[in-house]
Amino acid sequence: MLTNLLKSLIILLFAYNFFSCSLNYGTEKTSEETVPEFSFLNSNYNKYEENKLSIEMKAKKMEQYKTNGDTYAESVVFKTYNDDGTVDTEGSCNLLSSNTKTKKYSLFDNIEINIYDQEMILFATSLYFNGTTEQLTSSQTENVLIKKKDTEIEGIGFSASGVSKKYAYASNIKGKIISEETDENKTPQTMDVN
Repeated sequence: MLTNLLKSLIILLFAYNFFSCSLNYGTEKTSEETVPEFSFLNSNYNKYEENKLSIEMKAKKMEQYKTNGDTYAESVVFKTYNDDGTVDTEGSCNLLSSNTKTKKYSLFDNIEINIYDQEMILFATSLYFNGTTEQLTSSQTENVLIKKKDTEIEGIGFSASGVSKKYAYASNIKGKIISEETDENKTPQTMDVN
């Protein structure tokens, strides 16, 4: 009786181990997907198009992945250039995720972007840029501040078009306009907009 019980227990353990194993091995990620092809510390990255500098980026740490074209960077400072060699945009962020194949870029934490041809500076927590459509958007729940000459505008749900040079907010818009006129104490006049 003990041997029958032992045989039954061994068969049950074998059956448990056999049926509890996964047969779906196709979902495992390869090392090329999880381990960077290149990893750089304190790096400078320059991109040239038609023998002209188009992007300059400095990062504390940068990782590039082979299979999907993803690049991740930490403590980033960047510049983009016009065809004539002048600086188009200049900015910084704590984290950057980019994909050169899809032309999609995500910026996170302490974002500051100076857009020189529009004389505008953007401040945000997260921004997403689609290089194909030239659309820049924020999260629908995060605040984006724009400083432009004598105007400051902030709101939630920011979106901008690189083609039309127009931008909009979805909600909670407020701002300040500083006039060149001064009061008797030579203090610029301000008007709050809500």
